[in-house]
Amino acid sequence: MTVDHRTLFGALLADDDFTARLKDRGLSLYFVPPEPGAAVFVSSDGVVAGEPPFPPTLRFEMGQDTAHEIWSGRLPLMNAVVERRLAIKGPVGRVRQLTDLLPAVCATYAELSARPRS
Repeated sequence: MTVDHRTLFGALLADDDFTARLKDRGLSLYFVPPEPGAAVFVSSDGVVAGEPPFPPTLRFEMGQDTAHEIWSGRLPLMNAVVERRLAIKGPVGRVRQLTDLLPAVCATYAELSARPRS
């Protein structure tokens, strides 16, 4: 089962450590898939569907299939960029600040994906 960004990052923000790292780094993420109405903005303040309340630090443009492969650990983030399946807009140095956050994202995605649908 694929998990949408709103559900995934909502669960991640319940982890105080993850939220603190986003806040300490001043990171906000904006996920923009090609599907209309599915954009999600994430900051230490929470998850917002649709347009961001303020300019994001990083903007990610990718489809749900690509997101599923990345968060499942089957497609390395940089390979997705090289293959042009993912476009990241924002300062390169800020992308590097995500490196240690990715294991938590992937682990949470795996946990949520394994849950039976209700």
